[in-house]
Amino acid sequence: MSHLLNTPWTFYYFEKADQKDTNNSYDKCIHKIAKVNTIEEFWHYYSHILKPDQLEPKYSLHFFRNDSYAMWELPENQNGGSFYLQVKDKSQTKYLWERLLLSLIGEQLSDDIIGVVVTPRPKLDFIYIWNKTAKSEEIGLEICRQLQVLFELPIDYTIGYNAFN
Repeated sequence: MSHLLNTPWTFYYFEKADQKDTNNSYDKCIHKIAKVNTIEEFWHYYSHILKPDQLEPKYSLHFFRNDSYAMWELPENQNGGSFYLQVKDKSQTKYLWERLLLSLIGEQLSDDIIGVVVTPRPKLDFIYIWNKTAKSEEIGLEICRQLQVLFELPIDYTIGYNAFN
């Protein structure tokens, strides 16, 4: 018996191109791992994908609705933006990432969220939450409230935002 997700999701990884390679555009650095339609497929792939704490800084993990991916130039992303959190305690990134993914496949977060990215760096990690409606302050505040509850963030924690347009 399979348990269908309300929305298919796609796992990707991003490998930062060598700066000397001029033929490697951003979109060529994004590699599809798998599209998942069921809870069972999600766990099958998730259990085999490296976790954020196992990644070198030149890699990031992406998880997007349907076939969308992390390029603000795509039509479905042009009117959106991304929330971002700086995770200073790198030991927490794996836990926060997993909570985020489970909340997405469980449709516990705003359907305005189209994808998420985790990017490890040497001193801190970043989690990006992409949404499709940058101009709605109401939607933005609701997503921030959901993230604050999900990640158990202190009330004075700053969640950043970058509009794509």
